[in-house]
Amino acid sequence: MPVHLRSKSAAKYIGLSDSTLAKMRMRGDGPPWSKAGPRIVVYDVRRIDEWLRARQRVSTSEYSQPAKPVTDDVKPKTPNKSTEITRTHTDRAMPTRHKGKAGTVPAASGPCVPDHPRAPGNKD
Repeated sequence: MPVHLRSKSAAKYIGLSDSTLAKMRMRGDGPPWSKAGPRIVVYDVRRIDEWLRARQRVSTSEYSQPAKPVTDDVKPKTPNKSTEITRTHTDRAMPTRHKGKAGTVPAASGPCVPDHPRAPGNKD
């Protein structure tokens, strides 16, 4: 009879956090799992052990990818519009701030309330 573990127990069995196991489930690189209900995820212990055995390593460099050789015939990437806009935007000078008395705010042309005495067009 297969033994099934819920997600938290399976994570503890493997030595991972429950959130890491959930992320691996989303990416598809974790151990095989099954749905036992709408919100119930279970793992077969035998399948977890097989998954772990398939990932056994003897050396840290055992399955590393070799570096790609650098060649002169590689064309440089042409910038796209978004990098040109970004570059143009970052090269512009930043506007200077108003240099008034400390703690004061420059007077505005008038409030947005039409009945106010200083509202544009009010002659009171």
